[in-house]
Amino acid sequence: MSKQEPLRSLSDIYRFFRKNTTPIYFVSPTAYNILGLGQWIQGFKYITHFDSFDGGHFRVTNPAQNTEREFQSMEDMVNYLLSHKE
Repeated sequence: MSKQEPLRSLSDIYRFFRKNTTPIYFVSPTAYNILGLGQWIQGFKYITHFDSFDGGHFRVTNPAQNTEREFQSMEDMVNYLLSHKE
């Protein structure tokens, strides 16, 4: 494994994420606060409860809901998403 050089500038950071081959998942009730991030981070995927893209984004996964659930917190919702079979 080669030693990774430090990222010293925004250009270094941009280049690092554009060449990224490791999948990066964002798990949250919505993707609203990071909309557009998937455009410059290769391998970036959203797993959300609410579809901020209304079905129009190929990197978003929204697990099917069989019944209405009431969550007590965002943490409960994220734990539900992480444990969902889809």
